[in-house]
Amino acid sequence: MAHGLPCVGTDEGAVPEIIEHGHTGYVVRSDDLDGLADVLALFVADADRAAALGKAGQRRVEVELNWDAVAARMAPILARRGGSGHGTSAS
Repeated sequence: MAHGLPCVGTDEGAVPEIIEHGHTGYVVRSDDLDGLADVLALFVADADRAAALGKAGQRRVEVELNWDAVAARMAPILARRGGSGHGTSAS
């Protein structure tokens, strides 16, 4: 994403939170080889669409997925936990 390329990833872990399906790339089921092939074929067949996805992803990285933005989102949570970052509460 940071390099302006369209992304494709699986629906596991945090990937669906990072790749905005249809906006910065596509998320496919981890067992969907046909879906993966379809997305890759789309990137090859529609260079303009692939470029638009890549640019949207790059903007997302610049605005939302950089360390300053991540720290700003985490600061209130850490402050509620006393700022130590060592809390053991599962709540």
